[in-house]
Amino acid sequence: MPTESRTRVALALHGVFGRSYRVPDTWNEGLSSDDAALAQAILGLCLRNWGRLQAWVRPRLKNPDRDIPLGSRVALAMGLAQLAWLPGVLTHAAVNESVLLASDPELGFPPHKGLVNALLRQASKDRPAFRIELEAFPCALDRTAFADRALGAALAPWPQADQTEILWKSLQQPSRPSFRSLTCDPLPEGLEPDPDFPLALRLAPDASFPRAWLAGGCGMVQDLSSQAMMAFEWHG
Repeated sequence: MPTESRTRVALALHGVFGRSYRVPDTWNEGLSSDDAALAQAILGLCLRNWGRLQAWVRPRLKNPDRDIPLGSRVALAMGLAQLAWLPGVLTHAAVNESVLLASDPELGFPPHKGLVNALLRQASKDRPAFRIELEAFPCALDRTAFADRALGAALAPWPQADQTEILWKSLQQPSRPSFRSLTCDPLPEGLEPDPDFPLALRLAPDASFPRAWLAGGCGMVQDLSSQAMMAFEWHG
């Protein structure tokens, strides 16, 4: 069986791309901090790069013009995303877990487990080169028709064509949450002052999300700009 964290990601992707659902707030509830962080990373990468991940797969199929089941696309996207952008995930883990997902009759498509294994093995031969190959695809592949309409509405006062691509690339950068401590208790490991605004806190690279610290009421997630505005009003 695939790990619980990856199973949760697969379920969320099935909801988004199979039923047009939003990812529920409780999708990773009950996972440990490390498992939740891994699941969040995989899900975010798949959602942000879905179009280019599918574009890499399509010409390698026996019949590129024919769609493959969503379960196969989900398993491949998850494995490819880990190989490209999560160097901390071992190659055999990324490949084997995705093959297990493909083998699951509820989440995958068992007849395609060999296909999933073969394509992931191909991508894993040179992971840095594979990442470069994926990132060379046009970022517009990852946009839905709704996203195009939203971008167009946001840029209506500035209709230059290149502004759409600039804004889209900016929106695809993973957000980095900021935190605010609400008590005088020691901070959990991995939280550190933000270099641009020391009163705010941020996660150190590769640190786990402080779920228990937040749940215990010791701190809160608060945007850096909001914290800066509060400090300005307080001192003003």
